[in-house]
Amino acid sequence: MALNKHQSSHENRGVTLKTFLDSDESKSVYAEYGPFCRGYNSFVANLILFEQEAKNKEKVAAGVATKTDTKNSIANRLGLYLGLTSDYAIVTKNSGLKKMVNYSEYEIIKMNDSDILPFVTGLQKNVFTTELFADAKFITYKVTEILIAALVTDAISFNKNIGTIKEDSNFSSSANDNMNMIIDNMDLDVESMDKTIQFFATDFPEFINGYEKNKALTTTGVRHEGIFGRVTKGGVEQESAEVTIDGKVILTDAEGNYEKYHINGKVSVTVKLLTGESMTKNAEIIWRKMSELNFEF
Repeated sequence: MALNKHQSSHENRGVTLKTFLDSDESKSVYAEYGPFCRGYNSFVANLILFEQEAKNKEKVAAGVATKTDTKNSIANRLGLYLGLTSDYAIVTKNSGLKKMVNYSEYEIIKMNDSDILPFVTGLQKNVFTTELFADAKFITYKVTEILIAALVTDAISFNKNIGTIKEDSNFSSSANDNMNMIIDNMDLDVESMDKTIQFFATDFPEFINGYEKNKALTTTGVRHEGIFGRVTKGGVEQESAEVTIDGKVILTDAEGNYEKYHINGKVSVTVKLLTGESMTKNAEIIWRKMSELNFEF
């Protein structure tokens, strides 16, 4: 449910071109020329619509992740409780109970999503009974009514989330169609600007060069989120310094720069110079943002 390459390249072009044309220097060139402004204003409006639809797709991805985490949590805890109860059944020679609780965490994870709630509530009703919790031998296993009740609550929440994800998946498909339609409109806006920008060819060739550079479509360098920075020692750029991010090592270039894309959240970054000196810093990468983290030794 992430953006595909076609969508990402247009989003990248939209943000890059908007940044260039929003600068005071660019505005001083085209602000008084209506034909170009109309194309640009339409382009920005469509870019805003595109970003909103992208968030709709991201919402679905986040929902799926939350659903998966909840199911794994239920399976992990329930697998433990059933394992303890199985041991109790062996000690008390209760073969019927042992058969009822003979499920592993893996088997629970593999269940259909829609079967999780009935399975959990069935265990609450038929296995984790008042009589079981009152048994002194079972009490020693510390599987309590409160723990089972919390499990049922999570299963109910999980079951509700299933329906939400199904609805959102349809919503995501619609968002995908809308984004592709918006991309077509953005391309038309660029064509309009291509025609009207020739008005500045004689007096502002540098503006046109900048426009052409920033309107280019490319699938390389699409930067949703990530981190970049420069490594220096005493103000001098450090080439080939090792930069370790999330366990992966990259080297700085001749100017001491490093960059890594498609990561987000909290990360730890460690830099090691050729001289052996090292330094570690923490950073938090924000969705669809590039965070800067420099190192000075």
